Amino acid sequence: MTTKQGNKPVAATKLDAEAVSAYLSAHPDFFQQRSELLAELHIPHEQGDTISLVSHQLRILREQLRRSKARLRELIDIARLNEELQKRLHRLTLILAAVSELDHFFDRLHRFLCQQLRADCTALRLFLPAPGPRFASRVEFAGAGSASRILLTEWMAGQWAWAGVARPAQCHYLFPGRQDIASLVLLLLSGAPLPGPGSDPGTAGQGEPGSGGWQGLLAIGSTDAARFRADMDLELLTRQAQLISALLQPLLVLSFAGSSREP
Repeated sequence: MTTKQGNKPVAATKLDAEAVSAYLSAHPDFFQQRSELLAELHIPHEQGDTISLVSHQLRILREQLRRSKARLRELIDIARLNEELQKRLHRLTLILAAVSELDHFFDRLHRFLCQQLRADCTALRLFLPAPGPRFASRVEFAGAGSASRILLTEWMAGQWAWAGVARPAQCHYLFPGRQDIASLVLLLLSGAPLPGPGSDPGTAGQGEPGSGGWQGLLAIGSTDAARFRADMDLELLTRQAQLISALLQPLLVLSFAGSSREP
């Protein structure tokens, strides 16, 4: 279809908002080549006033800058927290490496997490039977056939570390009677098969962690919902879980080897 403008035929073009928007996006220099149009353009303000296109763009850019600065501050805060966490976990590794008794290992681990990491509560559960009467009263040994292995699979989903908002089922199992725990860190502990009746103590402690060996769970809880967050450095926590597992392995080997020799 054509129309006449004076004596010249002109093709009628139907434009909609999307087409105009797409064209301007594809030609960002449009107004630079037609600067006279800027003087005629006005964008309605929320209160009914009008502002120029340049003023509107400046307002958008200021808001974007404000959001970028806020995000940068957030990232810097996270980096500082992760750096401080790394220093404290390094100290924990040095303390645990100097321990030669299994029960002392448990006690110092819990004490450090509460005092140095300011945890409101901690829990360690090893899915193993207690290695002899000496450890029969330790809550750390949850039993080899513990149903909590299912919970472990559901909570960790193949990860060494998890952090975030505490779930009711987690608190009920890990921190009985504590309904105020809002966030927590979970670390998967894992090691090679341990000596026992019918096993060769000389092979205990060999092999890849988790391949037919023992497993456990270390939980660190806080009443502050923002204390342990999903954006924490999980790689750092993963390395710590592996270090604790490696330090715990020889102590478990000695304890189970000793219990297997008891009459």
